[in-house]
Amino acid sequence: MAFRGELARTLDLGRLRERRPEEVRVWFQTYFAVVHGFVRRRVAARPDLADDVTEDAFLVALSHIHEYDPDRGSMLPWLTYIARNCARKALRRARPVGMAEIDLAGAGEGFPVLDPGPLPDELLARAETVDRVHSALAALAPHHQRVLEHYYFLEQPLKQIASAEATTVTAVKSLLHRARLAFMAAFEAGGRSEQPATAGGRSR
Repeated sequence: MAFRGELARTLDLGRLRERRPEEVRVWFQTYFAVVHGFVRRRVAARPDLADDVTEDAFLVALSHIHEYDPDRGSMLPWLTYIARNCARKALRRARPVGMAEIDLAGAGEGFPVLDPGPLPDELLARAETVDRVHSALAALAPHHQRVLEHYYFLEQPLKQIASAEATTVTAVKSLLHRARLAFMAAFEAGGRSEQPATAGGRSR
């Protein structure tokens, strides 16, 4: 799913910020399926909320579209950040009476575990760090951006990523490990690009 390529070919961000109906429609159609799938996993305990949460996420995103900066990261992490918050709020509103001590919004918040490492959920979700997260992602090599987006933001299983990349699960694990290290280096550096060695083709 080459969302970055689709965005470059079909979406005029200026027209989207002007709320031009055709641009809004293209934007929605480009990202709806993947955001809806992300939301379904976030509200797995209440699947009836998925459609409303997805709609809310796009409405919130459109109302803040002037804040989106493509130079600081791709559209997909920005949308899933918003969708994550919308799902959390919806689950809290839907929490059964008498269950206040159970944080349903936190259920399933953890990502699939490979090994202790960067990109914990609280880092991705904290408002004060989201700009740095997006900047760090934007600084990575495309294959590193892609694997992190699929694994952490779309929460896809390793098998699915391996299939999409036409490679093995073992290769994806190795790539993901290197991508996480590169992300944390970029994050700590304030979003500066990966080392020249990566750009030179020795990152895989």
